[in-house]
Amino acid sequence: MEHIHTFGQWLRREREQRSWTRREFADQVSCSVSLITKLERDEQPPSKAMAERILNVLQVDAGQHERLLRLARFGPHDPGPATTLDGFSPRWDVPTPPTAFYGREQELQNLTQRLEDQQVRIVSLIGPGGVGKSRLALELGHALRPAFPDGIFWLSFIGLDNAKLVCPTILQRVAGQRQLSHSSADEQLIRMLRNKRCLLILDNMDHLIASGNEIGHVLNYTDGLSILVTSRRPLQLYGEQVYQVQPLPLPREHSTSTTAELAQVPSLALFLDRGRAISSSLELNEANRAAITAICAASDGLPLALEIAAANLRLHTLDQLVERVQQQRLDLSPHWTNTPMRHRSLRQMLDWSFELLTPTLADLCAQLSIFAGAFTPSDVQAVCPAAADSLEAVQNQLITLVEASLLTRSELIVGGQPTFALLPIIREYAAEQCTVDLRSAYSDYISAQIRRQPPATLGTQPHLKPHIHACLQWLDEQQASPALVELIIAMAGVWFNWGDLHEGIMWFEHCIKQQIALTPAQEARLYHRYGMFLTKLGQHSSAIAAYAVSLAAYAALQQPANQAQVLTFLAWIARQQHQLEQALAYVDQAEQLAEPSWTSRMIQLWTLRATLLCDQARFEEGIALFTRCVDCAREHELLGEISVSLGNLGYAYFCIGNTLRAQRYYKECLHVQAQQQDLMGQAYQRTNLAELYAISGNIARARAQLDKAQRLIKDTPVASVINNIAYNTLYIELSQENWEGAQSAAQRLLQLSELTDDVQMRAAAWLGMAVLGVHLQQWSASATLVHAAQANLYPGSYVGWLRRYAAYVQQALSSHAPGPAAPPSEQACEQALSTIIHALHIQAGSKHTKSRQRYRA
Repeated sequence: MEHIHTFGQWLRREREQRSWTRREFADQVSCSVSLITKLERDEQPPSKAMAERILNVLQVDAGQHERLLRLARFGPHDPGPATTLDGFSPRWDVPTPPTAFYGREQELQNLTQRLEDQQVRIVSLIGPGGVGKSRLALELGHALRPAFPDGIFWLSFIGLDNAKLVCPTILQRVAGQRQLSHSSADEQLIRMLRNKRCLLILDNMDHLIASGNEIGHVLNYTDGLSILVTSRRPLQLYGEQVYQVQPLPLPREHSTSTTAELAQVPSLALFLDRGRAISSSLELNEANRAAITAICAASDGLPLALEIAAANLRLHTLDQLVERVQQQRLDLSPHWTNTPMRHRSLRQMLDWSFELLTPTLADLCAQLSIFAGAFTPSDVQAVCPAAADSLEAVQNQLITLVEASLLTRSELIVGGQPTFALLPIIREYAAEQCTVDLRSAYSDYISAQIRRQPPATLGTQPHLKPHIHACLQWLDEQQASPALVELIIAMAGVWFNWGDLHEGIMWFEHCIKQQIALTPAQEARLYHRYGMFLTKLGQHSSAIAAYAVSLAAYAALQQPANQAQVLTFLAWIARQQHQLEQALAYVDQAEQLAEPSWTSRMIQLWTLRATLLCDQARFEEGIALFTRCVDCAREHELLGEISVSLGNLGYAYFCIGNTLRAQRYYKECLHVQAQQQDLMGQAYQRTNLAELYAISGNIARARAQLDKAQRLIKDTPVASVINNIAYNTLYIELSQENWEGAQSAAQRLLQLSELTDDVQMRAAAWLGMAVLGVHLQQWSASATLVHAAQANLYPGSYVGWLRRYAAYVQQALSSHAPGPAAPPSEQACEQALSTIIHALHIQAGSKHTKSRQRYRA
């Protein structure tokens, strides 16, 4: 041992004397080769258990065992045998908070389990100011008392500015404030705590990160010591476990929860508790739930913000407080005297966070406030002057801000890059610090992104939504009409893919109402897309008017391809309105304009013509033309046209009763739509499958398909899908003889058919009500409705359950009430509907009376 100064030197000598490779030695000690390498290079001290295992494998004699164990654990500057300094005694001096703790039950349980594990030496609670790190640490300090028999020591470093004083401060606290020896504080801490099972809670270490080396040294040479840190950034120590403390959960927007359920949401429960300290009568009720929910939402779930807001109930009513937290939340002050100055308002808290940054990082964080949602390093590099030159350097800047708890990093990856975001409160503060106006650069960048990428690609990037909203709003405020119109036109395909039809219509109508001057090309494109959105929502009259403007503008611009597309949409609307001859006339006009090279347009026109052939019950011709569409679309790899043609081919086979082929084509269509991420198309196809299953008698599978369709369009109600859901629901209820459900479904279908101007759906609803009339023996009313339905259904759609139930009603009426000589008027149909509905109400009342009489008997 004469020339051996470190454990690593000794270990290497002993291994080499035995002619063992590191691999052979690692196998005997049951550890990795990399660990042996680090031990021999003195890059890492072994744990006590590992040191014992090494000494046993090397068969060290008893006389050398203790000395080598100390050399392994504490190095050549071993502070000597463990002793107890004057003043040390087990203590659990964690402060007891004066208020109740809300939420974080799972975090508390997880962190307790971590710190009870003796292999976990240091845990850092990281998060933005005011998120509740210190309060969570206090709760942990009380929960962990049984796991640390030698004490838990709480130290707050709010008033300490010198990192070199951290270890002396800890030592003074642990040693009972007594005068200590002249040796270094970290060595004294090692000697005092070497064999102690205790926990140090170091609170508010944000500005003392430089003390990490001394704290790490103490950890390396004490077996039972654990440390819990609260900070905006980690200490960057080997073995440090970082736990990101998140804001408290907020009530969901437009929550349908009951008042009792809402009161259990942690952020709301915290506000109520702190508010009751000011006003003991404060309770959540239907009258104030909207105001309290708004206050919590404005807090972003930060406990400090919630407590400051609650403290202001001394001066303001709830309604007044809503306005203040939404307009002045950074400057609200609780007038507390027993809290640090930087916790007296959100602004002071964020001032402190920004003071810890370098000037460049502070400027960058301020400039990031321009982003309304999540952003990538590439976005930052393109928009922010304070961003570094290289993409890698920008990412490092953002990671530093994440470590400072000013940015959050999300799990979303865009273009192979990570995404980041600012909490709304931090973004509001950062915007105030920003000294450059980046709105024009930001708007140009986002607009270029929209124009550069195809709508299908953008449809998979919902993180762009808040950026687009912000740019549209700013362009509108700046009255930058040309740029605004171009962005709205470019967004049409994106809104369509996202299913945000109402938002698109809102912006189209905004341009029209503001009478923004449009170029002929802008007018043609804007009204064309406006008509498409209106068509999708079933607002046919408005769509026809929009298409007329667009068609005239395209004609003036001599753009036959776009003229043909508008004519195609007009033909679809004419079909919906049972104007088959007009629809065919539109198709003829479009084909006259078309050129053979327009593959996609030609497929659309063939599809429409084939559909009209099937409407006229010319199914063989229709199927042949649909098959041609599928083959052509596959040859040119046009996924959209493939899915449409497959769906139509399936429906044509369904109409002629070939359900096996129909099912095959429906499922092929679904597969293609899934590849396209076409949610609306998938929903429509699900309704087709539901009809097929219902007709086949498999009601359970039919209902399942309708449920799936409903979920797919829950955020964007699409008229065609909703109509089909109601149409199939009506048949299911009729087939199950659920007369009340059938009445509800028929009336729903009638309402929808009026909204969407869909004659076929209205005829189906009349037929359903006619079946109810037969059940109620309302013969005359049933005769009127079945005759009206038959007059309005075109031959090709008169299939499946419609034909079956029409025959059923006709047979039932044959000996009771003949049909009218001519198709009945709208007024006659309305009267028949009223008669049947009235009879249903009477029947329902009679059932209720009989049931009540049986109960009394």
